[in-house]
Amino acid sequence: MSASSSPSSLPESHSQSFEDLPILNEDILSRNKLLEDAYKMLQERLKKGYLNYAQIILDVTDDNREIGKYLKIFEHTCDDTFMDLIKDIGDLRAKCFTQFEKSLKKLEEICKSLQMQIPSVVMNQLCMRQKYLQLEKQLEDYEQIYKSRLEEINTLREMQLELCKSLGMEPKIVKESPLPSAEEIVELKVYLEALENERFTRREKFVQSKETILKIVGELNYKPSLKFEQQIISGGDFDFCVTDKNMKKLEQLHEQLAVQLKRVKEEIAESWTKLKQLWDMLDIELLEQQKFREAHQGNSVDVLEALRVEIGRCNELKKTNIEKFITLLRQQIREMWQKCHVTEEEGTAQFRVFDTDHYSETVLDLFERELNKWKAYFEENKEIIQLLNRHGKLWTKWTGLHDHADAGRLKNRGGQLLKEEKERKQLEKTIPKVEDQLQRLCVKYEEIHQKPFKTFGQTVADYLKNAHQDFEDASYNIIKNNDLFH
Repeated sequence: MSASSSPSSLPESHSQSFEDLPILNEDILSRNKLLEDAYKMLQERLKKGYLNYAQIILDVTDDNREIGKYLKIFEHTCDDTFMDLIKDIGDLRAKCFTQFEKSLKKLEEICKSLQMQIPSVVMNQLCMRQKYLQLEKQLEDYEQIYKSRLEEINTLREMQLELCKSLGMEPKIVKESPLPSAEEIVELKVYLEALENERFTRREKFVQSKETILKIVGELNYKPSLKFEQQIISGGDFDFCVTDKNMKKLEQLHEQLAVQLKRVKEEIAESWTKLKQLWDMLDIELLEQQKFREAHQGNSVDVLEALRVEIGRCNELKKTNIEKFITLLRQQIREMWQKCHVTEEEGTAQFRVFDTDHYSETVLDLFERELNKWKAYFEENKEIIQLLNRHGKLWTKWTGLHDHADAGRLKNRGGQLLKEEKERKQLEKTIPKVEDQLQRLCVKYEEIHQKPFKTFGQTVADYLKNAHQDFEDASYNIIKNNDLFH
């Protein structure tokens, strides 16, 4: 704002006496036609009034002393009248200055609150009215800017409160005095956009987690007991506040239910296996078994509980048939020994009550544990055992193809010889690979268990060595016998 706007740069509104008033040039009247015409009119009216006043004085007296007294009265009256007029218009000018300064101060406060520079306007040649009108126009413009920014700030503040409430975060302080600058508003909008994106991401994750949770709850037939669980399962998607705390609890609930479902599935699978064994041992009718299966399908906790009850019932029945069960378990253990490449002598050496004729719940429990032990042993060493079984089949086929004792094998066989030769070459490649893999697995087994893996009483290395030695001996004997006959 230019310095001409300050009241101190303009003349005083009035002086102590008429004589103290400055003498001004008549050229100032050229700025306004009305004032210029009024000046001429006032000169005529003053002339007319003065001449009439003088005529009356002359009619009254010719004494100069009295005439001088009347002239003083005229002069003082004119001075007082002019001073009253000048004072009135000066008071009006002072009032205008006061209003101008109020508006100017208000503009300064608004600009300060907006963190903007006060507009600079050249007003040296303007009258008070023009100055005031121009200032009011600027004030109106900046008030509108202030109002718009304040509304925008309030809107952004409400958005922030709503977003932070949803996310469980403390909102940033948005100052009101001064208002945030345009740059700060841009930064706030960027921040709110980030919050909005975070809320969207969390809600998307919530919807996905809820969908999975509902599937698990449905499969388990799970009954929610906690308020938070009920809110997740029964509440609307937008009723859930995606705060850090709630998202963590949601993740924990998801994990807990997933673990529970996995555990229930595993226990149900184990329970069906155990129940099938009990049914078979107890000779439960197939129709009764089928009815139970049809009534208890799926992986719900209700199914698991029903299985537990049925297993408990069968166990009670089993107690009344202990001798029968032990006899059956004895046969199953013997089969598992064979499956695990264990001789009966090795097995009975480890399980001394195998041939007992004492039947009790304690003995029954020992037999069940022994069977489970060998089942676990088989699962742990399945790869070695299956490789041994495969090697046995391959070796049997190999020795069969090398039956040199059959002197008539070359007669009338045609394409069969080609087929056998092809098969022999394939076995020559496969058997060494299987043996190499077996030896590597057995080395690993021995490192873990600090003892060699055995197949029917001998180490795998001895088994392979003996197999090759037996084959070589048999081949030698066949060749020797053939030589004797020729």
